[in-house]
Amino acid sequence: MIGAALNFWIYMFVVLVGAKLLGFAEDTKMLVIAIAGSILIYFGIRRFLSKR
Repeated sequence: MIGAALNFWIYMFVVLVGAKLLGFAEDTKMLVIAIAGSILIYFGIRRFLSKR
């Protein structure tokens, strides 16, 4: 459980750095959309992998 939470925060850090590098972080709305989308993708991938 702790490992999953740590993976999530590492993933979020990578997403934030990536958004900053791509220029999404200039606009707050785009940053929020990027974060929300990445969270949905992250949990979608986790659920998909756990079913297999």
